[in-house]
Amino acid sequence: MKPGLFRVLRTSLGLTAQDVATASGVALRTAQRWETHRVAHEDVQEWIWGKWRRMEETVRELVESADADGVVVLDYFRDNQSCFEHAGVGASEYHAMLGHAIVAIRKAGLDFVIREY
Repeated sequence: MKPGLFRVLRTSLGLTAQDVATASGVALRTAQRWETHRVAHEDVQEWIWGKWRRMEETVRELVESADADGVVVLDYFRDNQSCFEHAGVGASEYHAMLGHAIVAIRKAGLDFVIREY
């Protein structure tokens, strides 16, 4: 995986370089280098692609959850604790997924409502 793609995936998933470093057990500077001129280790590439696939699956499930009127209900949790409790991920990652979901919902010709917690 080229460094540019790694950065695009990371940022599109709502992850920070520190998130990647922590999950990978490396220093922040090492994770940052994976986005400029070094190639991330194979296990790290698999980890980020796994997160991407899970996000895609969640978005697909949300689109498929549209009611008979073509409306999808999206749950919005304001903080990290609420996101972890309800979705198993941090707020930035969850909110990034919601952004991807809104794009997919609109592309499918559906509408959505946000239910805030």
